[in-house]
Amino acid sequence: MAKILILQEQPTEKAALKRSLETRHELKFVSRADDALLYLKDQNVDLVITRVHLDYGNLFSFLKALKDDPQLSATPVICFCGMLSKCASVQHEFLMNATRIYGATDYLALEHFCKGDDFNLELICQSIERSLTAGNQDMQENSAN
Repeated sequence: MAKILILQEQPTEKAALKRSLETRHELKFVSRADDALLYLKDQNVDLVITRVHLDYGNLFSFLKALKDDPQLSATPVICFCGMLSKCASVQHEFLMNATRIYGATDYLALEHFCKGDDFNLELICQSIERSLTAGNQDMQENSAN
């Protein structure tokens, strides 16, 4: 069971993530990027899941702050786009590449893992497992140095 911080403002997506993940993981939800950073400085988490389009904060500033903090830099992050629109589909490759450049472990587009009001649990669990494995490898490398 992983301890996961979820940066999510939208009630529908928050409820779907909670329903999909709460039986497998310990979840903490925050709505603002600055609250997420404060929480991460105070609490150890295994993974962060964040929405790309934040109402209260900037994703790239958030990712940069994580990457620049030696205490937080090995924390794996999954970013997801919560928009089902033609514009979001066009931006998919850009957002995937940009989030990875800024340190995200994985990027998922909502249409790839959302089924109505629930998430495709298999796909998001695969992403969580990949991200946790990558995070554990980063932590081992950092402790060896």
